[in-house]
Amino acid sequence: DLGLNINFAATESRNDPSQPRGHVLSHVPAPMQTVKRTRPVRFILSSGPERSPVPQVLNKTVGQAEFELSILGLRLGMVSYTHSERHATPQIIIASTPAAGTELTRGDRVHLLVSLGPRPVELAMPRLTGLTLAQARTALDKALLDVQTVARKREPREEPDVVLGQEPKAGSRVMSGTGVTLTVNEEAAAARSRTV
Repeated sequence: DLGLNINFAATESRNDPSQPRGHVLSHVPAPMQTVKRTRPVRFILSSGPERSPVPQVLNKTVGQAEFELSILGLRLGMVSYTHSERHATPQIIIASTPAAGTELTRGDRVHLLVSLGPRPVELAMPRLTGLTLAQARTALDKALLDVQTVARKREPREEPDVVLGQEPKAGSRVMSGTGVTLTVNEEAAAARSRTV
């Protein structure tokens, strides 16, 4: 309105969380300066708060996701857990809110949904005594159970590396994912070296 020109070529933009996009942050010459009408005015405009896209965090751990979010100036929000048949590997991220690629203001939070693996099912504990340790591990894998501990003891009348005992007992009702303790016969040479 004063008849001054705007130097559009020299107009700059910078992030500013306090001013909306397109608002003037400052200008040259400064306010209240006397200038010639021919002198162009240069503006520095706000491009709004700095924004970052949500990274792709699916199939990663919560720790990995938190690190990637922090690099982009975003924060970890609420972490929820659910059983998932589609995502059998436990402790991996299966969804984020907002989704990957969404532009957020620095400091915003991203919420994660993490798989606990398939829902546990009740089953009968298989009989493992008399099997080799390798056979017992295979049987437990098929039954969705885990070897928690392997204890060794020497029973001279039994073959080496054979399961002598198990806990929980065969036939007892357990949930999938339960840890099993096996007692395995060790070789005579191993028993002697341990005793010495």
